[in-house]
Amino acid sequence: MGRKNLILTYNMLDSIDLDTSANSSATFTTTIDQLSINIVWSGSTGTNTGSIVVQGTNKDPDASSFAAADYFDLELSGGTINLTGASGEHIVIFDKTPFRAIRLVYTNSTHAAGTVSAIMSAKTLGA
Repeated sequence: MGRKNLILTYNMLDSIDLDTSANSSATFTTTIDQLSINIVWSGSTGTNTGSIVVQGTNKDPDASSFAAADYFDLELSGGTINLTGASGEHIVIFDKTPFRAIRLVYTNSTHAAGTVSAIMSAKTLGA
């Protein structure tokens, strides 16, 4: 029987101010089979505070030749992740992760108070 190796949770975005824009650092996914990202925001005073895009790359983000343009936006089945309302939550689930690394890009659209956090949990199957 194959083993399941649960990877502990990882903060991709940790209480980022909704009034700014931010990129998470690269999360290497070469040994990850399944993952979920739980995005939570609260304290917003606006109706639409911004959006989050999940990006992937097949290049090495640690390479000296790597540039931000080496990331590409992933088209999610649920569409754009818009942070709307005073608070909310959005879950992104990947059944397969065929990328070398992923990251999150939060772009502010209105100047609103509050924070956004994104926690990833992943597991490796088999072997």
